[in-house]
Amino acid sequence: MRRLLLTCLALLLLTGACDNETVVEGRQRVGVVYGVAGSNDKSFNEAVKFAVTRLTAERRVAYEWREPRDANELEGFLRELAEQGLDVIIAACDPAYLQPVAEDYPEQNFILVGGELALDNVRALSLDNRLAGAAVGAIAALKSETGRIGFIGSRSDRTTRRILAGYQEGARLVEPEIEFVIDYLGEAADAEQANLRARELAAGQFDRGVDVILAYCGREVEVVAAVAAEREAFIIGSDLNQNWIEKGHVLTSMMRSVSPAVEEALAAALDGRFEPGLVQVPLGGDHGLGYYVDEVNRGLLPPRTRQTVEEVFERLETAPNEIPPDAATPEQLS
Repeated sequence: MRRLLLTCLALLLLTGACDNETVVEGRQRVGVVYGVAGSNDKSFNEAVKFAVTRLTAERRVAYEWREPRDANELEGFLRELAEQGLDVIIAACDPAYLQPVAEDYPEQNFILVGGELALDNVRALSLDNRLAGAAVGAIAALKSETGRIGFIGSRSDRTTRRILAGYQEGARLVEPEIEFVIDYLGEAADAEQANLRARELAAGQFDRGVDVILAYCGREVEVVAAVAAEREAFIIGSDLNQNWIEKGHVLTSMMRSVSPAVEEALAAALDGRFEPGLVQVPLGGDHGLGYYVDEVNRGLLPPRTRQTVEEVFERLETAPNEIPPDAATPEQLS
C-alpha cells in the first residue's frame, strides 16, 4: 500500500510539474490582425505570418490571429484582442484603423507593419514603399517593348498609392514617355469573384498593349500571372519571392523586408525591450535594391537591371516624395 501511495504521489508531482511548465510557456501571448487579403495572400500578410509563426514556434509562445473579411472588421478585431491584455499585438493594416484602438488602450503594446503612427504604445515599421515601387518600375520600363506597363492593386489605399507613385517615378526616369494602365480589384463578394475580376483586368490590360504588370493584389497574383503566361507577357510580384508562380513570366518580385522587420520587432517585445517609435525598414532583395533575383528569373532581367535601379535611386534622392495625381485613380487610356 505504501508503495502504491508513493507511486501516486510521484505521478501527481510529475503532472503538476508538467502543468506548471505549460503555464510558464503560455505566459507570453501574441495577437495578430491581418489585412483583408488574409494571412495566405502569398504577399504582404503571408510575409508577416511567416515571421510570427517562426518566432512563436521557436520561443514556444502562444498566439492568436484574426482575418477580417473587410475593412469594417479591422478595428473591431483590434479592440477584441486589446481587451485580452496580450503582451503585444501586431497590426498589418493602415494606421487609420489602429490609431483609435491604441489611444483607447494605452497599456497595450502594438507593432504596426507598413505605416507611420506616433503613439507611446506603438512601434511603427515604415516600409520604403516609394523606393520599392521605383525599383520595379524601372525594371518594368527597361523590359517593356510596347512602352506601356500596367498596375493592378487590391484597393486604392494609402500604401498602394505610394507604391504606385514610386512605380511611376522609377519607370518615367528610365523611359519618360512610358504609359500606364492602372486598375484596382476593389471589394469582391468571394474568392471566385475576386479571381474573375483579376482575370478580367489582366486580360484587359494586355489587350491594351501592356506587356508588364505590377500585380500588387494579394493571392490574385496567381490569376494575373496565369493570364500573363497565356499572353506571353510578364508580371512583377510583391513582398515574397513569387518568381515560381508562372516560371518564365514573373519578371521579379518587389521586396520590402517585411518578415525580417516583423521578426526583429516581435523578438524585442517578447524580450521586454519594446520601444515605441518609428523604424525605417530598409529594402531587401538583390543587394538591398528592392527586387528579387534567383535562378528562376535571372535570365529574364535585362543586363543593365542593377545599374539602372541604382541610377534611379540616386536621382530620387533629390526628387520630392509626392504622390502624383494619376496615382490616386485609374487612368483611362484610349
